[in-house]
Amino acid sequence: MATRASGGAKTSSSRTGGSAARKPAGSSPRKRTSGTGRGGSARGGSSKGGRGSGRGRPPQKPDPISQAVLGFFKLLFKLYLLAAVAVGSVFRAYGHGARNLDPEHRRDGLGLALLGSSIVLASVTWFRPDGVVTIALEKVVRGGLGVLAMALPVLLALLAWRTLRHPEQHEDTGRVVIGITALGVGVLGILHIAAGVPSPAKDMDGVRESGGVIGWLVSAPLDAALSGWVAVPLLLLLSGFGLLVVTATPIAKVPERVADLWAMATLQGRPEHPSESAGEDAEAPKKRRRKKKTEDGADGDGELEVGEHSRPYDTPLLEDAPKKADRPRRDLADELFEPDPFGAEVPPPAPPPDDEPVDEPAEEHVAGAATVGDEPHEVPDPTPAPRRSEQLPLSSSGEIYVLPDPSALRPGSVSKPRTKANDTVVNALTGVLEQFDIDAQVTGFTRGPTITRYEIELGPAVKVEKVTALTKNIAYAVKSADVRIISPIPGKSAIGVEIPNTDKDIVSLGDVLRSPAATNEHHPMVVGLGKDVEGRTVVA
Repeated sequence: MATRASGGAKTSSSRTGGSAARKPAGSSPRKRTSGTGRGGSARGGSSKGGRGSGRGRPPQKPDPISQAVLGFFKLLFKLYLLAAVAVGSVFRAYGHGARNLDPEHRRDGLGLALLGSSIVLASVTWFRPDGVVTIALEKVVRGGLGVLAMALPVLLALLAWRTLRHPEQHEDTGRVVIGITALGVGVLGILHIAAGVPSPAKDMDGVRESGGVIGWLVSAPLDAALSGWVAVPLLLLLSGFGLLVVTATPIAKVPERVADLWAMATLQGRPEHPSESAGEDAEAPKKRRRKKKTEDGADGDGELEVGEHSRPYDTPLLEDAPKKADRPRRDLADELFEPDPFGAEVPPPAPPPDDEPVDEPAEEHVAGAATVGDEPHEVPDPTPAPRRSEQLPLSSSGEIYVLPDPSALRPGSVSKPRTKANDTVVNALTGVLEQFDIDAQVTGFTRGPTITRYEIELGPAVKVEKVTALTKNIAYAVKSADVRIISPIPGKSAIGVEIPNTDKDIVSLGDVLRSPAATNEHHPMVVGLGKDVEGRTVVA
């Protein structure tokens, strides 16, 4: 037993020694682990402490007074927009061109502001102000614009009318505003020079009765540096430039416009320009030759020579001979006193009748009636039958037709790559996909003038039929019955959903013909068709 006990003690001691011997080898990982745990606990404690400090701060409550003031101004703004829509509807009620205007293009708020400013300025400048605010406003307006302050309410009213009626023509409106500004500045400078260039520091009343502060700012430096004899022509050039901008008249067409205005003023009609008169002179001999040929009837078959109809014509039908009702009527006296139209000799007077009448056969009377004298009467030609209509041959002459300037056509609305309506449709499509638990998402869209194509990309292991089967659900969600699904889009790994736009863009013929696709096409019969769903111009 003692031996076993000692052996057991040795064994236990050896195990203990072995464990003690293995401890230094495994002590280093434990130290690293413990060190890491300490660091982690320290960082964790610091982060928790930071979060705890952040949570400890009470949230700042909004000031009730500021919230009330902000809500009051929002209410006023909404009421103002409601009144602006009502006023704009009244202005657009007349005529047919502005009734169906897209709400996205309307500028009712700006139009109402211009109309209100026009009314306020009219009450200040046209009538005697009696309030503190109106008197101050009258001094500011008259001091700034001088005598032209009387015309400012009218200009603002016209600008408000154009903004409410034709907001889509904002480019033309901006051009007119720039031209009127240049014209007004030039006129104010000339009026200020004519009044002796009064200074606001010495004679403010004289400034109000002339060109105002604006006229003084424009004319005083020019008058001091170049004298009035040079300043006035420069200001006239500025006014003329403003007039050309307002009327959209190029400088090259100024002589033609001046000639037209002079003809209208003198009641002479529109003058003939050299190109037009030359064309008419070249056409007149052809008309005379054609008329002579028709009257003579030399050809008989009614064929026309090549080149007779080199100029455009109104109708392919040939002109018929004038009817009897269109021919000039002859007086009864001319028919009574002129000689026999058939050129026959007048028979001698009949001898006195004998006592006994002599019976003659009826054939002799008829023969005698048919012949008068020695020569028989000429029988008139029968009325020819009306000519049948025929297509006139095209001209083979060397005349070249020149296309008109494409700028004569009005531009359409500016195409918008993204609108609020597109975002609404994207949200609706996303909601339908989430409702039916389909792993797909709307990745983008391509907006056209009338239709937008939305792109849907599928997730892994998702069948295309799951999306194409939701056509009616998509139509219900986007509130449109005209929904078309393209699976897939050519050249893309995506499904296309084409939905009509609620805010359509206007595509004008001028924009199509001015596009590179039309200008690079040199075929004489090119036709502008419009734009496709991707907004590209289509010609044929």
